[in-house]
Amino acid sequence: MQPEAYASILRDGDSAVSAWDVICCPICRSRGHLNQSSWRCAECGRSYPRYAQIVDFRVTSSREDLSFAHFETARDEKERVTRALGMAANATFAEMVDKYFREFPTSPAIERGEKGTLLGAESNAQEMLFQMRQTVPIAELAARRGSIFLETGCGAAGLTGILAKDFSSVIALDADLDRMVLAQKHCEELGLSNVVLLCAFGESLPLAADVVDFIACIEVLEHATSQPDLLSEMRRILRPGGQLYLTTPNRFTAGSEPHVNLWGLGWLPRRFMDSYVRLRLGLPYIGKRNLSFWELRRMMKISFGADFCFRRPLRSRYTVHARVANLLLSIPVLASVVRLVVAGYHVSASKPATLAD
Repeated sequence: MQPEAYASILRDGDSAVSAWDVICCPICRSRGHLNQSSWRCAECGRSYPRYAQIVDFRVTSSREDLSFAHFETARDEKERVTRALGMAANATFAEMVDKYFREFPTSPAIERGEKGTLLGAESNAQEMLFQMRQTVPIAELAARRGSIFLETGCGAAGLTGILAKDFSSVIALDADLDRMVLAQKHCEELGLSNVVLLCAFGESLPLAADVVDFIACIEVLEHATSQPDLLSEMRRILRPGGQLYLTTPNRFTAGSEPHVNLWGLGWLPRRFMDSYVRLRLGLPYIGKRNLSFWELRRMMKISFGADFCFRRPLRSRYTVHARVANLLLSIPVLASVVRLVVAGYHVSASKPATLAD
């Protein structure tokens, strides 16, 4: 089946359509077949390995900076993931997170931060949904025939776990295979049966055009190897009338850089950032490229034209810095300046609906 035929599955088919029906080869965009060990493209013959319920569609070499724990281990990724899947059989999600770090140790600082993120996935997702619902008509998108939600950069699949009950199908996707193992465990604990788990780079999404109703891209854009390509890919796969909600840190924040907690890092020339972080923390600063307001706006315009808007949603819980920023943004004479130095940006974007939709 050719790529353009996928959209007709959703337009003309019934609500029983699965997300597997819109999976395609990230190279030739053709359909394929899933078996016990791989997904194989029917057109070009490429084969993508399967680990339990996860299919690895990455079409470029793995990047070390994507491994969530920067594991200090000589085991290669395949061996590590195979062992981790074995751990999952007799452990809860929380126990598995703990076992992961005991089995594959990393620095104490990274372990604390990553554990907090993984174990707090559900509460963080609830907060993000509270903010997204102020802009995105999620219930309307979920009610569309054969509706599909994509959580890109899913981590432990917090949003997936909540929205799976609303959408016909959900795709949880991350470029880090270790994270996907934990996402699978989380989905299994919740008893979800309509979730597809994919390991892939956002710049080469293994999805047909015009098929996804809602995309959440939360704190992912800054990690992309090619940020314009990631944005272009997300617009390509959006179904007409579908929406994207994106958040990303601000390079020129007045606060600290969120990945390494260093003040003023974003104000340095990019070529000096890695050296500075190594000097201060003894850690590399790779795989991260926070954007300024102007950079982000320019990239969004290239991919979405005029169909996007910066947002400042209300929160259910506030930090002191967020309260101060909101106060300053409410003063017209200061708002245009303060907007350039806030901690991060929320952007909603859409693909215009067609008459046929």
